[in-house]
Amino acid sequence: REGRACMLAWLREGLRRLDAFTKVHADVVEGTPSGGAITLVAAVTMAVLLLVEVYAFIAAGHIRETSMDVDAGSVDDRMTLRLDVTAAAAACASLRLEVLDSFGEPQAREDHHVT
Repeated sequence: REGRACMLAWLREGLRRLDAFTKVHADVVEGTPSGGAITLVAAVTMAVLLLVEVYAFIAAGHIRETSMDVDAGSVDDRMTLRLDVTAAAAACASLRLEVLDSFGEPQAREDHHVT
């Protein structure tokens, strides 16, 4: 039991020193074990969120195909669509833009400009 009490006292003291949310008592700042535990949980949560965001940034893939949601509302017969696409590793001659209607049929009338 003494070993367990010593371990708990060591843990409480460690958490008290870790406390970033200290209680202020008449010109004295005092850390508490509960404040240290809150600090530890907050730090671990922030570290996990940072790692998840870095992984999501690194693992992001490229979108090679887009489509319109025709069920979202009425679509006029003609619609202006402007795209700004960067393809740094591809020659302009090898780029292609296909315009298909809702049935998947190619549309013959299209204006395009590739620079």
